[in-house]
Parts: sequence; C-alpha cells; structure tokens
Amino acid sequence: MLSAALKGPDTIVVPSGTGSTGLLSKAPVDRLKIGDPAPDFRLAQLGGDPVQLSSLKGQTVLVNFWATWCSPCQDEMPILQRAYLKYKNQGVVFLAVNVRDTPAENAKSYFKNNNLTMPVLLDPTGDVPGGYRVTGYPETYVIDKNGKIGEFHIGPITTDADLETKLQTVLHEKA
Repeated sequence: MLSAALKGPDTIVVPSGTGSTGLLSKAPVDRLKIGDPAPDFRLAQLGGDPVQLSSLKGQTVLVNFWATWCSPCQDEMPILQRAYLKYKNQGVVFLAVNVRDTPAENAKSYFKNNNLTMPVLLDPTGDVPGGYRVTGYPETYVIDKNGKIGEFHIGPITTDADLETKLQTVLHEKA
C-alpha cells in the first residue's frame, strides 16, 4: 500500500478494469503531490444540493473515491464513518464520491443498509477521479483550508489511527 510519501512519478497500482475486488496491476503514473492544488469539481449530492469543491475553501475537506462494487472500499467505510461522526462538527467536510455506480440507488441503498451518514456525491461517468489521477479504488485525499492536497492515501484505510494521523496532520498545518 502506498501513502503520501510519494514524490513525482512513481510506479503505482492501477485498476484492472474487471472484477469487484479492487485487484490492481502496475503502471507508471505521475501522482498529485502534497501542496498541489486540489482539482475542482461540481457533483450532485445524494439527497441534497450539488457540491462545488471550491466553495468549501477555508474548511478541511476529506474526499474519498469509492464504489459499491469495490470490496476494499466497503472494508474502509466504517473507519470513514467513525471519523465523520468525530470531525463533522470540527470544521472537516467529508465527501464520499461514488464513482461509476449506476443507478444512484446502489449508493443510496448501500449507505442506508450500512448505517452510513456522511455526504455522498455522485460521479456516474467517473470524470472527477481523473483530475486526481486516481488509479484504483478506494483513494482518499485530505484537502487543506487553502484548497491544496494536504495528505492522501492510496488503497483502503485499514485503521482509525491511520486516518486520524492524516486528518490531524492537515488540521494542524500552519496557514
């Protein structure tokens, strides 16, 4: 598993394009780096108004790219939910960007059946992850108050402590 320590082009994993397990294969990719501007996007929100990332400047934002058919994504959802409940009133916005899941009912049912309450944005075409150079699911980005990549995590987050460390790093950065 790779983390935010990457600098410049590295060999990382990319989706195979088949299957529901999130199995990955190797390919060279020029990753976004810490300090790079977070690519802006506007997406429909499940059960709410559309969200424009740039309108959240001044807040810390966690963006998680996931899909209901991705087993590693499902594995990390309880960790993201616990962090959401802890940080939602502390100036951290959580956005679970559901990618290429159609119909939208898939994401709605998954969240309802698993008692997940964080906001879900819908990207049925999968265009937004391209701006982030996402190569597999899940991938998580913590965007600082200035709209820059503060931390990121490639692959599933496996412990509460891993996510806590990333959030705390960005929350305690000097502006």
